[in-house]
Amino acid sequence: MATVRVVATVCSAPRPTSAPAAGEGGAFQVQVNAMADRSRADELVRDLKGLGYSAFVSSARVADKTLYRVRITGFASADAAKQAASRLRDQGYPNAFLATEGSER
Repeated sequence: MATVRVVATVCSAPRPTSAPAAGEGGAFQVQVNAMADRSRADELVRDLKGLGYSAFVSSARVADKTLYRVRITGFASADAAKQAASRLRDQGYPNAFLATEGSER
Protein backbone atom coordinates (compact mmCIF):
# COMPACT_ATOMS: atom_id res chain seq x y z
CA MET A 1 0.00 0.00 0.00
CA ALA A 2 1.38 3.42 -0.98
CA THR A 3 1.35 6.46 1.26
CA VAL A 4 0.06 9.69 -0.21
CA ARG A 5 0.91 13.05 1.31
CA VAL A 6 -1.91 15.61 1.10
CA VAL A 7 -1.36 19.32 1.63
CA ALA A 8 -4.41 21.55 2.04
CA THR A 9 -4.54 25.32 2.17
CA VAL A 10 -7.59 26.92 3.72
CA CYS A 11 -8.48 30.41 2.55
CA SER A 12 -11.31 32.54 3.80
CA ALA A 13 -13.23 35.01 1.68
CA PRO A 14 -12.87 38.69 2.52
CA ARG A 15 -15.44 39.91 5.01
CA PRO A 16 -18.28 41.39 2.94
CA THR A 17 -19.80 44.74 3.80
CA SER A 18 -23.48 45.60 3.84
CA ALA A 19 -24.26 48.67 1.74
CA PRO A 20 -21.51 50.42 -0.19
CA ALA A 21 -20.47 53.96 0.54
CA ALA A 22 -20.73 56.34 -2.41
CA GLY A 23 -17.87 55.69 -4.81
CA GLU A 24 -16.47 52.84 -2.72
CA GLY A 25 -14.50 50.28 -4.72
CA GLY A 26 -15.51 51.46 -8.17
CA ALA A 27 -18.56 52.64 -10.04
CA PHE A 28 -19.42 49.31 -11.62
CA GLN A 29 -21.91 46.93 -10.09
CA VAL A 30 -23.49 43.64 -11.03
CA GLN A 31 -27.23 43.32 -10.62
CA VAL A 32 -28.04 39.75 -9.69
CA ASN A 33 -31.83 40.03 -9.60
CA ALA A 34 -34.76 42.36 -8.91
CA MET A 35 -37.95 41.36 -7.13
CA ALA A 36 -41.02 42.77 -5.43
CA ASP A 37 -40.48 40.81 -2.20
CA ARG A 38 -37.98 42.51 0.17
CA SER A 39 -37.52 39.40 2.31
CA ARG A 40 -36.53 37.34 -0.75
CA ALA A 41 -34.07 40.07 -1.74
CA ASP A 42 -32.55 40.05 1.76
CA GLU A 43 -32.25 36.25 1.60
CA LEU A 44 -30.41 36.48 -1.73
CA VAL A 45 -28.03 39.06 -0.24
CA ARG A 46 -27.25 36.66 2.62
CA ASP A 47 -26.56 33.87 0.13
CA LEU A 48 -24.25 36.08 -1.95
CA LYS A 49 -22.39 37.33 1.13
CA GLY A 50 -21.90 33.70 2.09
CA LEU A 51 -20.11 33.26 -1.25
CA GLY A 52 -17.84 36.22 -0.42
CA TYR A 53 -19.55 38.90 -2.52
CA SER A 54 -20.18 42.44 -1.28
CA ALA A 55 -23.95 42.38 -1.89
CA PHE A 56 -26.68 44.83 -0.96
CA VAL A 57 -30.31 45.72 -1.72
CA SER A 58 -31.43 48.95 -3.34
CA SER A 59 -35.02 49.85 -4.07
CA ALA A 60 -36.35 51.35 -7.29
CA ARG A 61 -39.80 52.53 -8.34
CA VAL A 62 -40.78 50.99 -11.67
CA ALA A 63 -44.28 51.37 -13.12
CA ASP A 64 -45.70 52.41 -9.72
CA LYS A 65 -44.21 49.35 -8.02
CA THR A 66 -41.21 49.02 -5.74
CA LEU A 67 -38.59 46.55 -6.90
CA TYR A 68 -35.72 45.46 -4.67
CA ARG A 69 -32.55 45.16 -6.71
CA VAL A 70 -29.87 42.83 -5.41
CA ARG A 71 -26.48 44.10 -6.45
CA ILE A 72 -22.81 43.42 -5.88
CA THR A 73 -20.43 46.34 -5.67
CA GLY A 74 -16.72 47.03 -5.75
CA PHE A 75 -15.72 46.61 -9.39
CA ALA A 76 -13.23 49.17 -10.68
CA SER A 77 -13.79 48.33 -14.35
CA ALA A 78 -16.56 47.17 -16.63
CA ASP A 79 -14.48 44.14 -17.57
CA ALA A 80 -14.14 43.04 -13.93
CA ALA A 81 -17.89 43.42 -13.42
CA LYS A 82 -18.68 41.52 -16.63
CA GLN A 83 -16.40 38.67 -15.54
CA ALA A 84 -18.16 38.55 -12.16
CA ALA A 85 -21.58 38.53 -13.86
CA SER A 86 -20.44 35.61 -16.01
CA ARG A 87 -19.24 33.70 -12.92
CA LEU A 88 -22.54 34.40 -11.18
CA ARG A 89 -24.49 33.05 -14.15
CA ASP A 90 -22.31 29.92 -14.00
CA GLN A 91 -23.10 29.67 -10.26
CA GLY A 92 -26.84 29.59 -10.91
CA TYR A 93 -27.80 33.27 -11.03
CA PRO A 94 -28.96 33.58 -14.67
CA ASN A 95 -30.18 37.19 -14.40
CA ALA A 96 -26.81 38.72 -13.45
CA PHE A 97 -25.71 41.66 -15.61
CA LEU A 98 -23.37 44.66 -15.55
CA ALA A 99 -24.98 47.77 -14.04
CA THR A 100 -23.40 51.12 -13.29
CA GLU A 101 -24.50 52.79 -10.08
CA GLY A 102 -28.04 54.12 -10.41
CA SER A 103 -28.65 52.49 -13.78
CA GLU A 104 -31.92 50.90 -14.75
CA ARG A 105 -32.23 47.91 -17.06
